[in-house]
Amino acid sequence: MFLWEKAAEYKYSKSYGEKTNIIDNRMSGFKNPIYEALAINISNLDRIPRQLRPENRKLFNFYLSDTLQIDGRKTYVIKFKEITDKKKQNPRKFNGKIYVDSETYALKKFESASKKRNEGEIVSVWKPIGGKWFLDYEDMRVKMGDQSFDTSKKDSLKPGQKEKYNQKTFGNYLYVKNRFFGFELNKEQKASDFKGYSLEVKNSDGSLLDQYRTDSLTARENATYTKIDSFVQKYDFEKKLNTLTQLVRGNLRYKIIDFDLMKFFSYDQYQGVRLGAGVKLNEKFNKTFSPDGYFGYGFKDHRWKYGLGLDVKLSDKRTSVFRIEYMDDVFAAGRFSNAMWDVMMKIPDMNLDLHNSTFYKNQKWGASFLYDLSNSVSVKVALNKEKQQALFDYRYKDLGNAFDNTSATLSLKFSPNDKNIMTPSGKYTYEKGYPQVFVNYEKGFRTLGGELDYQRLDALIIHQFRSKLGYTNIKLFGGISSGDAPIWKNFEIAGQRDLTADKWTSVISTPSNLGFATMPAGMFFADKFAAFKVSQYLPFRFKTLGKRYSNIEIEYQAAIGNMKNREDHQFQFQVLDHYYQEAGIMWNRFLGSRYSVGFSYRLGYYQTPQFKDNFGIKVKLNLLN
Repeated sequence: MFLWEKAAEYKYSKSYGEKTNIIDNRMSGFKNPIYEALAINISNLDRIPRQLRPENRKLFNFYLSDTLQIDGRKTYVIKFKEITDKKKQNPRKFNGKIYVDSETYALKKFESASKKRNEGEIVSVWKPIGGKWFLDYEDMRVKMGDQSFDTSKKDSLKPGQKEKYNQKTFGNYLYVKNRFFGFELNKEQKASDFKGYSLEVKNSDGSLLDQYRTDSLTARENATYTKIDSFVQKYDFEKKLNTLTQLVRGNLRYKIIDFDLMKFFSYDQYQGVRLGAGVKLNEKFNKTFSPDGYFGYGFKDHRWKYGLGLDVKLSDKRTSVFRIEYMDDVFAAGRFSNAMWDVMMKIPDMNLDLHNSTFYKNQKWGASFLYDLSNSVSVKVALNKEKQQALFDYRYKDLGNAFDNTSATLSLKFSPNDKNIMTPSGKYTYEKGYPQVFVNYEKGFRTLGGELDYQRLDALIIHQFRSKLGYTNIKLFGGISSGDAPIWKNFEIAGQRDLTADKWTSVISTPSNLGFATMPAGMFFADKFAAFKVSQYLPFRFKTLGKRYSNIEIEYQAAIGNMKNREDHQFQFQVLDHYYQEAGIMWNRFLGSRYSVGFSYRLGYYQTPQFKDNFGIKVKLNLLN
């Protein structure tokens, strides 16, 4: 039904990092390579099999069963089976075997089979080269549903006979065969060999594959290429698959139009329910010019918002995009900059202003240039001319609540361990690595009609690592603002509670990147602040109801700041000049469902005698994973 061959070259250097070159590729039915699919690594090439990862080890029982000689080396054989209801489980039914080298304790071979018969199995084998162990080959078989066929012989019925319907069911299986060869260790390396993104496609027409095949194609495989090519073209599967790959970018694709999924719906205390749409003409419209626009309507403020823009793509080798835009919209005051965040980081903050009503209006004319200096470093320079006005009871000094602003912004993202590939739709990060560093510097000028002279700097560092305690995620963030800066050019420490309402829903929020679940929304502001957030995923998983495994996450976060000239900002707010703390716990995939449920509790200086004022509830729907 489908055949896909890929020949790839893997390089690694302590000095220059990793580089993967797709030497050649061919997918039956697809004239153009599916770049997002090329980035999928269907092997244990550089990772531990999932059954052996620390967070999963308590899901299995392991038994040392034998000692063998494999390739002249003493090897331990360890059987394992999943922990389930022992009364129903056959004690001799094992899920797989692990072969461990007795001298180095390296993983020599891994065999795993599904609990159900003929559902799938995987075999991975490693070999030692120069004192290190490399994946030698891997075979995988996974069941992908069934197909039923009607085998009735209706045309051969004799007079008076009734029609008989017979169905036969056949399983569909995915077979993956990986073969690794041509190892070279301690080879002289050049920086030029590692330039560009971490994955590059050198050729994609299949003409070079014969040089790298370990087995010749069978007659059936050759026929698959021929037949599926015409089948995919007839039913336009290539366009349908492109639509699917755009979902990972937050877009819904229809022909030459990409719809921004984040523009359809939002909710906050100022706009209420906001409905709208965002569209962008993609590379199928034009490879260089990509116009876009959006609109939205708030049912509480009864106002339309909209924006228009044009991207000019200056390179097809790396991100190099010049953009001009205009927008007339409303934004939460003092929000932390997310200029260089990807869509997967922005999605958790979609509900950050669920209980916030401190908004300002912004009419902006802007131009920017986004450029990737390397696989790890991205920079963006923006020039903006803005008309801004507070939409809440506010005055700044004796200047009122509306300003003309001219500004320049420099944004930087540093992600040394990200793995990227350039596609016709732009850069795609197929494996996110840590640490991640984001820095934004904004300068306001009294020129071209600008009334404000200020500086604003914010920074965010995210790091994630694994230890015996499980996965640890750390976020360090902060900012400083100086000069003539209205409150929205300072920082709101993102609160997610509504203390003005007595409804039980006022304590509910969704997990966000930098928000505080117990902090009142729109209350704490600072011209300089520092904060951190630590999330610890405990090193075990467990099953309750359903088929999904749950895990527990504990969290602690804190912030402190100050406001130099508090009296310049005439509205009701508090300065975060003491240490604000909260701790929480989250049950991910609660009772085996797609929901995660948790709560946080306020600690320390800002804690109040009323219990109900100190806690917040967090609910998350896991659409992904």
